[in-house]
Amino acid sequence: MLVWAYETVPYYRALMQHRGLTGRSFTHPDMLRRLPKLTRPILRSSQDALRSTAIASDHIHDNFSSGSTGLRAAFKQDVDHKLWARAHQLRAYGWCEGWTVGEPFALIWGNPVYWQKANLHRRVVNALSNRVELNAFRLGAAEIADMLARLVRLRPRLISGYSTALYLIARLARDTATRIPELRAVQPTAEPLTEEMRQTLMDGFGCPVFDKYGSRETNIVAHESPAHAGMCIQSENVFVEFLRPDDTPCAPGETGTLVFTTLNNLAMPLIRYQSSDLAAPLPGRCPSGRGLPLMTPVRGRQQDVLSTPDGEVHPQVFSNIFMRFVEIEWFQVVQERMDTLHVRVVAPSGLSDAVREEIRALVTQHTGYPSALSLSC
Repeated sequence: MLVWAYETVPYYRALMQHRGLTGRSFTHPDMLRRLPKLTRPILRSSQDALRSTAIASDHIHDNFSSGSTGLRAAFKQDVDHKLWARAHQLRAYGWCEGWTVGEPFALIWGNPVYWQKANLHRRVVNALSNRVELNAFRLGAAEIADMLARLVRLRPRLISGYSTALYLIARLARDTATRIPELRAVQPTAEPLTEEMRQTLMDGFGCPVFDKYGSRETNIVAHESPAHAGMCIQSENVFVEFLRPDDTPCAPGETGTLVFTTLNNLAMPLIRYQSSDLAAPLPGRCPSGRGLPLMTPVRGRQQDVLSTPDGEVHPQVFSNIFMRFVEIEWFQVVQERMDTLHVRVVAPSGLSDAVREEIRALVTQHTGYPSALSLSC
């Protein structure tokens, strides 16, 4: 990937030449630290320079970071990366108590764009593969009860979805002594999983829990070992650094910031991509025989569920609302009262009245409650 980046990506070629390097100069992973980290502001401002000149446009699609840190960024991914991502997803599902393609599967997920783009092809594929998708953005009592009832009827062998949504469904299942027949495993993702949440998932669903960690930029970074002995880093997909504030590597068990180098996206390689997540490397390899390096679950950046008089709302809804507005660089949502939300955004070019009204309408639509919304720019 370093050779490819030097030969075909203007940003990295200029960066390496400035430091007297080529793609073949790197003979040990520690040498990566001779390159500066790639931050989201750089990713935003250097889109053209970060794109490979050797990948045809018809093999590239646009994607966006979730904005969960408040800063939204666009990036390119190619067809090969999409296929690798699907392969890693299927392998990770298979680690969850032996789930196989074709067995009933439930995904509790989605964002406004995701659901708007639902099409006949995806519905047919879901029907043929025994897969069902449930929208996880509204988390009021009625919505949670409806999802649990549907899961009982659907009888999935594996459920994957937002950690908070799964937690709320499991809590209701536990409190009502409801069991989902034939369920073998649950796979929470998108948010750090606390021990209290894990225990509630096990109690409510009555099956093992397998944590998954990743991002839109990287796809899966790590997945809980089938032996529950740490998180297996998907080292065919991404190289992970665990760094102290001075950019030196962490010792095993020492928590640091995660920095990623993607290995399968030739359209726009991300080399030393700076995250804001915290975790620690673990010694040894996965004891289940897969040979992958290990890390702890992510220990930082936990989001909180927002509350309305009508129920709870998943915080990821705001990331997916604001990611569609290219004029917004940062956002923050503050809730000081049950019926009031204050949204602060950084939009250097300002926001038109039409955009402001669209934001208000989307927040009301996807939270299910007309909160008193103040918007400051």
